[in-house]
Amino acid sequence: MGIVDPVRNPYMPGAGRKPAALVGRDDTLRSWDIALQRAERGVTDQPFVLYGLRGVGKTVLLTQLRHDAQARDWWVVQVEAGANRSLREMLGEGLYEPLSEISRPSAGRRVLRALKTALSFKASYDATGTWTFGADLSGIPGGGADSGVLDTDLRKIIKDVSLAAAEEGVGLAILIDEAQDLSTAELTTLAVVSQAAAQDNWPVLFALAGLPSLPQTLAEAKSYTERFQFNPVEKLSHEDAHAAIVRPAEQEGVSWDGAALENLVEASGR
Repeated sequence: MGIVDPVRNPYMPGAGRKPAALVGRDDTLRSWDIALQRAERGVTDQPFVLYGLRGVGKTVLLTQLRHDAQARDWWVVQVEAGANRSLREMLGEGLYEPLSEISRPSAGRRVLRALKTALSFKASYDATGTWTFGADLSGIPGGGADSGVLDTDLRKIIKDVSLAAAEEGVGLAILIDEAQDLSTAELTTLAVVSQAAAQDNWPVLFALAGLPSLPQTLAEAKSYTERFQFNPVEKLSHEDAHAAIVRPAEQEGVSWDGAALENLVEASGR
């Protein structure tokens, strides 16, 4: 086999870092792409749930879902549960970037309404913080996402922002990593809001990633979560493990010795 120039070495392992060849996840990526297109046509699918042991690539796959949504110009929020932050705060801060990017004097009615609702949502968890979107929102209907009831407030902000995205010809994607760290009340609220979104076809897609216990935790939160799209993320097949190693090397004009390749596949645990 050849020798890889360390500068051109395609193997860059790291937590949540996309490998040089993302293989073995085609079914999930295909289903997500279909869901994006369906939402753009006015039909909202059930949330995606990625679950599996640590280290199998859930975060990598979740991030790829984000990239695929962004490639279609969707408004995207990706957050990681835990770190002593509430779901309310995580989503509120995550929504700021896409909303600030579309704020402009010529924005449509639904966009302006979403901006005003976002201001009220911000106030619901941060009484001292202020956002400035650079648009005159006086006289604009909206707000009401600061009741203090998570179900009510989250439903309001998700509805207004997703319908604003539709006004721009796209949708809203909300991706939550380490979802098993959310409280039971937060998971229940997500289930309720996603159900409302599916029933009324708001253009919003949810994707949750977490440990193998996540499906059971969701089922205990709300029985109808059994309709969610559950995607187990497991070890790669022997063939896919080969491809994950061989393809990046081939792109650099390097080949693997057969015995060395087998040793690496086995040592890595696929």
